[in-house]
Amino acid sequence: MSVPAATPGHAAGEPAFSRRLGAVMLATMLAVLGGGVALSLAIDRQATEQQVLHATGVLAETIGAQAGALVGGLEQALLGINHLAGSGVSATTLAATMATRENVLPDGVVLAVVDSAANPVLATAAGRRRMAGLQSGVLARALGAMGPVPVGQLTYLPPIRSVAGSVLPLAERLEDGRIAVALLPLRLMEGFYARLGLGSGAAVALLDESGRLLSRMPPVPVEMVGEPLPRALPIAGLLARGEGWTGLYVSNADGIPRYTAMRPVPGQPLAVAVGVRDSEALAQWRRRAWLASSLTVLAILASGGGLLLVGREARRRLDAQASASARLELLARGSAGIAAMAELPALLGHVGRMARETLAVPYACIALHGAARDGGQHAVSLAPAGGWFRPHNAWHRAPDERHRLPPRPPGQQPAGEPPPALLSTLEQWATDPALAAAALGPRLFPAEPLAGLPARAAIALRDEQGRPLGVLAVARADDTGFSADDAAMLSQLGRMAGIAIRNRALIAGMQRAAEEASSARERIERLLESVSDGFIALDANWHITYANAAALRLVRRRHDRLVGRSLWDMYPVLVELEAFEQLQAVASLGQPREFEQHFAGAPGRWFQCYAFTAADGVAVFFRDVTETRHTQELMRASQRMEAVGQLTGSVAHDFNNLLAVIMGNAEMLEDTLDPADQENRHAAWLIRDAGDRGAALVRRLLAFASHQPQAVQVVVPETLLEGLLPLLRRSVGDKVRLLLTRHEALPRLLLDPGQAENALLNLAINARDAMPDGGTLTIALAPAELDEPELEGFPVARPGRFLRLSVTDTGSGMTPEVLARAAEPFFSTKADGRGSGLGLASVYSFVRQSGGVLRLESQPGEGTCVTMLLPADPAIPPAAPVPAELAPVPTPQHGGSEHVLLVEDEASLRHNLTQQLSRLGYHVTALACGPSAMAALRDGLRPDLMLLDVILPGGISGPRLAGLARQHVPDLPVLLMSGYALAAGGEEEGALPLLIKPCPQAVLARRLRHMLDAREWS
Repeated sequence: MSVPAATPGHAAGEPAFSRRLGAVMLATMLAVLGGGVALSLAIDRQATEQQVLHATGVLAETIGAQAGALVGGLEQALLGINHLAGSGVSATTLAATMATRENVLPDGVVLAVVDSAANPVLATAAGRRRMAGLQSGVLARALGAMGPVPVGQLTYLPPIRSVAGSVLPLAERLEDGRIAVALLPLRLMEGFYARLGLGSGAAVALLDESGRLLSRMPPVPVEMVGEPLPRALPIAGLLARGEGWTGLYVSNADGIPRYTAMRPVPGQPLAVAVGVRDSEALAQWRRRAWLASSLTVLAILASGGGLLLVGREARRRLDAQASASARLELLARGSAGIAAMAELPALLGHVGRMARETLAVPYACIALHGAARDGGQHAVSLAPAGGWFRPHNAWHRAPDERHRLPPRPPGQQPAGEPPPALLSTLEQWATDPALAAAALGPRLFPAEPLAGLPARAAIALRDEQGRPLGVLAVARADDTGFSADDAAMLSQLGRMAGIAIRNRALIAGMQRAAEEASSARERIERLLESVSDGFIALDANWHITYANAAALRLVRRRHDRLVGRSLWDMYPVLVELEAFEQLQAVASLGQPREFEQHFAGAPGRWFQCYAFTAADGVAVFFRDVTETRHTQELMRASQRMEAVGQLTGSVAHDFNNLLAVIMGNAEMLEDTLDPADQENRHAAWLIRDAGDRGAALVRRLLAFASHQPQAVQVVVPETLLEGLLPLLRRSVGDKVRLLLTRHEALPRLLLDPGQAENALLNLAINARDAMPDGGTLTIALAPAELDEPELEGFPVARPGRFLRLSVTDTGSGMTPEVLARAAEPFFSTKADGRGSGLGLASVYSFVRQSGGVLRLESQPGEGTCVTMLLPADPAIPPAAPVPAELAPVPTPQHGGSEHVLLVEDEASLRHNLTQQLSRLGYHVTALACGPSAMAALRDGLRPDLMLLDVILPGGISGPRLAGLARQHVPDLPVLLMSGYALAAGGEEEGALPLLIKPCPQAVLARRLRHMLDAREWS
């Protein structure tokens, strides 16, 4: 690495380029300076002109006000004459009034009344004398030019001449045809102008609305007075608008350009123009312009000389800076490799090479002393193989001869190869410990030709406490000394070498730490890749710096599509969610946060996250807990259903007792009424019908809560559906078309046929309500095989053979929100009073209680399909005939004469049942609790049948009471009653028959008669 030397062409071309650059810069500076001065002078001139025009305008307004006052006085005088003449005063009075007014006006003003020929009719003596001085006929010609002017209107006539000068006549026609005249000597105006002292070049003029010159100061030739100006302004338009005018105007009287301001005379059709000669107005500006131009020239000359001096100095400094930059570049490139060198020999050799290259010397040596040697190599000398050193005898030649050595012949050793003795002497000098101890700063040694030593320089290397570590020494190839820049560069090299030597252990430790950190990072990454939770690392700018395999799998992205990108750019929806606030809190507060985040979508996903601060940002562990949340939701829903079921069962008991009383009394009332009393019998029937509907509602509640007892039996689907078709057709109405499709080999079912019919009827009614304008209702039956995954959400269902019963309509369908809540209890979209919200809920409960699966499919506007998957009876093959059940023993609809023991804790119901049994002919003993019944049995009561409530007070339930009673009366028939939902009798061995409250009297009579007759047959 070496410093490139400047080529001759480059060296010769650089001054020419510098001169051209200086000339361009000087021309640019002159142009900018001259342009700036010119622009400043132009702005100053414009401001001066504006000031002059403003002052001239103010003066014109002042003169106009004076002229307006003078002319206004004349106008008032003529107005008074006109008034007096019109009022019929005598000529003497009018003449006296005119004389009085004339004396008040300025000297020389004449007031008179003349006829149409301009002959004075009324005038003062002085006025007659002044009118006599008028040129002959001029006033008559002026009055003749008035035309048909209305009476009382003031008219300005053209100026006329007199022996005393020009006169401005003002005329006003009287009612009798005469004319009132006021003659204003224009010398009065000229005298006023002269008193203003405007200067020799200023001018003041009075103009009428036609642009005629009425008066001017300085005076103009007489023939110009009363004549329009050749370059007159549109005064009439300006006077009509009440505006003035300012600008540069050249007078036709003397041809002098003036800054002129024209202003209207207040209240009069006249205008005053005031002009100031341009040379006088711009005199001060011209002096300022001359001074600024002179100073600009001087500044340009001074700047040019200074620029030349600055250019020379700049070239010198640029050369020095280029040389220093080249050295610094070499120093920077060389120092970059020091950090990677932990071995001392390599470090010393690298520093020596840097010293040779930056100082452009052929020899460098770095030697260590004392503890810095570290038990290893203590000195490294670097010298060229040949060509840099001059022969030893060349040091005694003249300086100009040292550069003219003869070329080396081919085959000979290079003439500049340093002799071994010189290298030994330099190394002995450089490794001397005394040199390191004495050299506090850079030490420069001149050449010693007699001793054969070139120019040398050395600097000590020291530790933090200032103790010597060694020395860095360099030597030139000749006696050329080292400059101050060389000494400064040597100081930099020495400082850098000392730091590198002191820190070599630290560098080695850092390398070991970096290797250990890299190894630890690899171990951590292997650990993170092995965990099932997702992990991402974020830097301070929220860019993802790392993501493990689980994170890529959970977010469903490739590594190159995730790592290196901003978290907020990848997932902008996070900004609106809780995760944004949580992560910001972790980053700002430094505290870990654990939270759950839900992402809406199809399907929505839940993530459990744990965020904490990392070295350069935030790290997050997260896992997908969607399934866990779904399981929890199912568990909570199941718990809610169980709670509702328990509440339903509790309410159903009391409600059934009330319904039993209502229905029983209604039946007795209907039986006791005269058949001819249709009105009251109908009322009794309405009460009983309401009770029946209430009982049906309770049964649906119990079915929904899975507490409705099931009368399970083998069911043939075809037979069940065919028997229900008439009811279905009546229920859906004529607008709905009912279709039935079924498979040939349908499985047999083991379920409660009554609840199955109720479920089908509910689905058909829902379909009808969804098609108010009519449509098609399709009921399909088909076999199906279901596996374990298809039974999710229905824990009672087991894999195997099922009957697929589908009810499909072409109605309005359901939105996803409604579909999600369709099976909820008491949820209904029908109008108020039209639905209880238990139809589909009871269907769901029936299917679940039967061990089946319920599926809902619907789209808005496309209809709804409800599918019940009911388990087949594995004991009966498909399409096998079902054994006919034994027909029930025919029993009469009336009662009997046996003795019935009734135990019912509800007093009203006990009374009603007692009446019903008595009406049937039975002897009844009615008790309220189990202990009372046991006491009666112990006292010798022997009933033929016991009718017991299941739940009784006194600590003895109905089933237990039956067992205790049979100890006294063996084989005693017992019929249980309950408003609770209990298992149906006969399903388990030893179970007692059960009658669900409320029940009609006919059902109670048949059940009692059947049990009593069965006992007799046995």
